[in-house]
Amino acid sequence: MVLLATIYGEQDGEKIDWKLADRNVRVWNAWATQGMSEEEIAELRVAAASDLEGAGEWDGLHTGVVTAFEQRLSANSRLPNPSDTVDFSNTEFANTIVLANSVFTQDAWFLDATFTQDAYFGDATFTQDAKFRDATFTQDANFRAATFFWIHLFCG
Repeated sequence: MVLLATIYGEQDGEKIDWKLADRNVRVWNAWATQGMSEEEIAELRVAAASDLEGAGEWDGLHTGVVTAFEQRLSANSRLPNPSDTVDFSNTEFANTIVLANSVFTQDAWFLDATFTQDAYFGDATFTQDAKFRDATFTQDANFRAATFFWIHLFCG
């Protein structure tokens, strides 16, 4: 799942590469909203008060994303199913992670995840359960203007 969220590369160093972050988020949002109608995406944009960059663009991005995914893993690798839980549980994020402006259309689990660098979730949209139970943030964690439609769990 982390590979899909950073399909064009991870952040490296202290300075954030916002072009890389935007490119990764565009793919994430396209992947997460595939199968949604234009009306559903429009309603989601209004409810989230966000443009949700990339939402509804999966058909135009699919081939390039599959190629990038296979290059980073192997030719036999498959993209995760967007209807499955987004499960980052027990993941160690060693680099800064930028998921700002991302949309999570399924449950998003970050149970026992470790963020050893900054974590940016500003303006992210969580339409289902968002669970950060026992997640460890050792640097800054930015959830400014994040939208939670459902249960969000930040305990432990």
